Amino acid sequence: MEKEIELRGNKWLYKFWSWMFRRTQAKANKHQKKMEHHMDKTFEVTNVHFYNPYMLIIQYIFIEMDTKHEIVIQKDFKDAYKEYNKTKELPKEIDLKMFVRARHETAIKKG
Repeated sequence: MEKEIELRGNKWLYKFWSWMFRRTQAKANKHQKKMEHHMDKTFEVTNVHFYNPYMLIIQYIFIEMDTKHEIVIQKDFKDAYKEYNKTKELPKEIDLKMFVRARHETAIKKG
């Protein structure tokens, strides 16, 4: 003797959230294609400066296009700031390439 399981729910909500999921997936895929476009470019970090323990300024240049950009990152960099002031070298846990690739969309073009 098998019992049928009946799932109850609002069909409209299911359709809405399915549509929302498809829409966000499409936007994520579009954003991923933009990011892949920027990952192909070769860049060189020219200057890194701690303005204060909560702000890091990264200046870089795209080699092929010879364009300069600047990114300002606000985050808790207290430990890295202390280490930078002692040794004048950037700590290994700060990945500059990752910051540049992730935040190039919001970078300020310098020239």
